[in-house]
Amino acid sequence: MKNSLSWIVSIIFVIALAVIYLLVPKEQPPIQQLPVNTNIFESNSSSGPWNLFIYKSLNPDIDYRTARIEGYQSQTDCIEKGISMTKKSGSFECGYKCEYQVKYQEEICKKVCGIRGCRD
Repeated sequence: MKNSLSWIVSIIFVIALAVIYLLVPKEQPPIQQLPVNTNIFESNSSSGPWNLFIYKSLNPDIDYRTARIEGYQSQTDCIEKGISMTKKSGSFECGYKCEYQVKYQEEICKKVCGIRGCRD
């Protein structure tokens, strides 16, 4: 009786571990390296108020910026290009009327949009 109870408890324990293993989120595969522009401050053919920022990280992070492309005429054009450039890996943001602020040592935009929406 005692021996069979030990087996039952052991089997339940193994099943519980298997369920926990299946429920725990798996690590995401490493990010593929985006092609890095030789000129990070690239300019689009036409001058517009929207700038596209490309990041090699899954979430936009200034430390992982690989490109800044200026000159999109509309928010839609910028976002569509960002989606197409980061389809396999990385992330993007589109900034409206961005200016580099020496005080903060980064660009400040009047509006920023990405895959999750916009913020002022």
